[in-house]
Amino acid sequence: MQDSLKDKDNIVVAEDMESIDNITPPSLQHIPNTCAPISTLAHVWTYTQNPPKWIDSIIDLIPRSNLVVKNTLSDCHVENSQFIPKPRLDYHSVPRTLVCHDMKGGYIEDKFIGPINIGNGYTFYRWSQIDIFVYFSHHLITIPPLSWINVAHTNGVKILGTFITEWTPGEEICQQIFANADTLQMFVDVLVDVCVLFKLDGWLLNIENKLTDTSALKEFVKSLTEKLHVRRPGSMIIWYDSVIHDGKLKWQNELNDLNRCFFDLCDGIFINYTWNEDNLKKTVKSAKHRNLDVYVGVDVFGRNCYGGGNFNTYLAAEKIRQYNLSMAIFAQGWTHETLSQEPADTLFERFLDRDNTFWRSLWPYLYTHPIAKPFQTFFYIGVDKNWFKLYNQEVQLSRFLHARERQPEDIHVPTLTGTCNCLQLHIHDTYTSCLVTNENLNSEISYVHHLFSTDFQINGNVIIYYYTKSTKPGNKDDCLNLILLIKHANGSFRKVLCHSRKQTILENNQTVLEMNPSEDPDILNMVTYQYQVPNDWTLRCYLLNIINCRILEIGAQVETGKSVCFCGIGFRDATILNKRN
Repeated sequence: MQDSLKDKDNIVVAEDMESIDNITPPSLQHIPNTCAPISTLAHVWTYTQNPPKWIDSIIDLIPRSNLVVKNTLSDCHVENSQFIPKPRLDYHSVPRTLVCHDMKGGYIEDKFIGPINIGNGYTFYRWSQIDIFVYFSHHLITIPPLSWINVAHTNGVKILGTFITEWTPGEEICQQIFANADTLQMFVDVLVDVCVLFKLDGWLLNIENKLTDTSALKEFVKSLTEKLHVRRPGSMIIWYDSVIHDGKLKWQNELNDLNRCFFDLCDGIFINYTWNEDNLKKTVKSAKHRNLDVYVGVDVFGRNCYGGGNFNTYLAAEKIRQYNLSMAIFAQGWTHETLSQEPADTLFERFLDRDNTFWRSLWPYLYTHPIAKPFQTFFYIGVDKNWFKLYNQEVQLSRFLHARERQPEDIHVPTLTGTCNCLQLHIHDTYTSCLVTNENLNSEISYVHHLFSTDFQINGNVIIYYYTKSTKPGNKDDCLNLILLIKHANGSFRKVLCHSRKQTILENNQTVLEMNPSEDPDILNMVTYQYQVPNDWTLRCYLLNIINCRILEIGAQVETGKSVCFCGIGFRDATILNKRN
């Protein structure tokens, strides 16, 4: 694997610690450490004796739903009567998506503990569409920074570190590690201990140097996989397609008899990027029942990659899914790294437009994991024009967003051409929101726009709230209705319609439950005391009292006007109101 560009220079940490403390979670305050890899073998042997203090701030992996939704380009809106639960598939039965984060050598803005006052950095926010995130660098042992561990785990995504040896220096390191059974097991134990300490979910093993004998290497892969499974249930070891069975460094671009000895000893293989369709056919035959454990590499920079990468990455994704194989997307930061820095005042907007366009192009080849717990979000993506705050990234829509203006790629990329733009990216200062628009739709039909696929339980009193903003300054007449699809414990479905404007007559039966916005100050205060939002946002709150049901889909309906900004949404437990009542 190759890094794309050099490290970014002149990172500036905010000197005003008081201002940082105001926005940093309490568990991260006053911790001066930065995150760093282990670069030398000498450091490996002593590393776990004095780990960094920030490990106390790492969160555990949040469980996900066992179901996924197959993405389609055309499900952004439907007629009101057709807003039904999307078909769900067993997560274990579909191919996975791994993202390997290779960003200018790693450890840039993300290495700091807490936010830093550097704006316009790279962020990844399509967590609902991936399964595994690998933090990659060319250091001996790459330990993901705290911000990446926590944002991945918050979204239920497994995060792996990287163990890499390369070329002549790599040969020497391997000779020392595999010198005898004792040093081999010592190194295995260190990798396992690091996983436990940092709550990592495994390792990518990237041996890119020749070896004179692979017997010790095979024992290493076997022992590491077995020990890690015991210490970190659910963890995984993935082998990179490089060294073959006899120790030669010979990338295969497929799974075959030359590299399957390593595949047989671990949880998966990351296939090198320069494959062709014949390689995929051979891989399927060789993988047998383990086809989903094969992650076919795709280099977004397009270096000798099928389809050429960049905005043609969809060609590789399409071919990989045709053979029902998992996919490993490498260097997805291409959307940011190759973006012109000028004009600087529009860099943030241009990155988000470009990045959304890239992921939109891959949409039909990805699966969406429903949000598995009640949430509150203003759609913050972890960076803005002035700050890098990956720690503060919030839940995103389950759909992609269009740029406000047509992108050049929309013309020639088939997965982009002609797609509906009823959900558009809207940016105001540091806020990103979704512009829901019926501008190009039939004005005589009532539509529901898909926003979230979810799978979480509510029971008792729950406050549902959302913020909107009119596209016309000073106008609060344009508004959205919120629509939820819920499933009761007995399996029956019900639609909950949250009206944006007060209705005289409300329907309430087992098919539809309609609600008016609450005017109860206690309910409103439970939301407003938490947040300060722009003055031109409009808040609507609803008290839902319902027993033991699951929310499956959340949509929005433009009630009046043509376009409305959807700025935030949340679910708050309101059992305290039971005592009042």
